[in-house]
Amino acid sequence: MTLCSFTIVGDHGRVLSTGRSNAMPPESAGLVLDVEAPPRTYWDGAQFQPMGVQPSPLHRYDWPTHTWIDTCTLGVARVLQRQLVTMEFETRAAALTAEYPEYERLTWPVQQAEALAFGADPQATTPYLDGLAAARGIPAADMRQRALAAVQGFMIASQTLLGTKQGLIDAIDAAGTVEAVKAVVWPA
Repeated sequence: MTLCSFTIVGDHGRVLSTGRSNAMPPESAGLVLDVEAPPRTYWDGAQFQPMGVQPSPLHRYDWPTHTWIDTCTLGVARVLQRQLVTMEFETRAAALTAEYPEYERLTWPVQQAEALAFGADPQATTPYLDGLAAARGIPAADMRQRALAAVQGFMIASQTLLGTKQGLIDAIDAAGTVEAVKAVVWPA
């Protein structure tokens, strides 16, 4: 018994089924061809054509035009773009502190408080910074200045980062079309 290859084609060249059988399916099932269709193709009346890769899970294939159509709504686009902006924010924020071990980062609130107090009043007491200076073998005044510069630098970087994220979220919320929402991205 020999198996026959077949493909059943419906409206607009849509492949309804394909396979092998010992008998060809009836013509009432649709256009029956005596060949198996390659995966992810449609029949153009003469040969099978590739459908192409689905651009995203939100795209659906439009059989009459043989193109992928984005079905993303404005609300869904906003949610997805907010997630992308937030993920990039988290990546960039993590990069600000990546080179410092956790134990050192745990001391930052104390260092920050003392450095800012020193910045506001050079006579402020800074016992933790003074202890760091002694352990490093540098003058306490140098340690205070270094800590203040580091705190100020981090504050500027984090302000820029957080402000940019908030601005991007505002732009996403204000955008009136899916295309406008998708255009809201982090500056290079």
